[in-house]
Amino acid sequence: KFSGHVSFSIGGTNISFRAPRHSFASKLEPIRPYSIHDVNDLRMRPRSHDNDHDKWLYQSFFRRQWEFYGPWFSGFKGDLILDIAVISRNEDSDLASNYRPRVLESSIADYLKIVYSDDLYEGAQQWHAPVDWTVIKVWPCVAVTFYAKPNDEVPGCHSPCRYVVFPISDKHLIRMSFDLGRGAGRQYEQDKIVDIAPLEKLSSDIINSIQVKLSPEALAQQAKALEGIEDTSLSESFPPIKFTTPEQDAEHERYLQEEKRIQDILKGK
Repeated sequence: KFSGHVSFSIGGTNISFRAPRHSFASKLEPIRPYSIHDVNDLRMRPRSHDNDHDKWLYQSFFRRQWEFYGPWFSGFKGDLILDIAVISRNEDSDLASNYRPRVLESSIADYLKIVYSDDLYEGAQQWHAPVDWTVIKVWPCVAVTFYAKPNDEVPGCHSPCRYVVFPISDKHLIRMSFDLGRGAGRQYEQDKIVDIAPLEKLSSDIINSIQVKLSPEALAQQAKALEGIEDTSLSESFPPIKFTTPEQDAEHERYLQEEKRIQDILKGK
């Protein structure tokens, strides 16, 4: 509650929240938003030059890192990185509005596939997303928070990421991502070394401080998008997406069988 106030507007929609200052020892370059952004002047770009990734465009507006340290002489224990971006599909503008709950859910699912479906280990997906899907009901538009969590059944050095997503126009979404890092290794192993609770608490405090005020144009778009729709709420649950194909599942099953065969040989069976 003693943190600084961050506020900026995109297309007339104002977004504000509280957040501590960027950690002075951080090597990550912070991004500070302009006060006002014209939605027609956004410099959107694809996540990569891969054809599939070209389906989504983004522009980052805000980035800070907060480092966490243990007791005296114990050193660095973890960090929380907040990145805020506008994202949109790289498609024609005649698509259904993201103010419609099912459209927003479909957009989130498509975006998560682009971000996480390529992360595989011997045919197994390295991420579970969305996890802990929670609808935000106090804002003037549909909004949700959820996690992408690493699959601890396969090797990897990923840290969980917490998301907040909501629309600011028919086509544009705000995507807030909180990376909760505690070093390399599987997360259940990190849990034994460093408690993730302080990182999650800071992310929750920031989320709880967020205020969204839609512009008159955004309100008009939302009203038009919701005309004739009886259920204007998001789904209360959203199971994790299966990113793998049957061929990849078969590849992982062959890998597991080969690993079992090797272990049996080592045990002299």
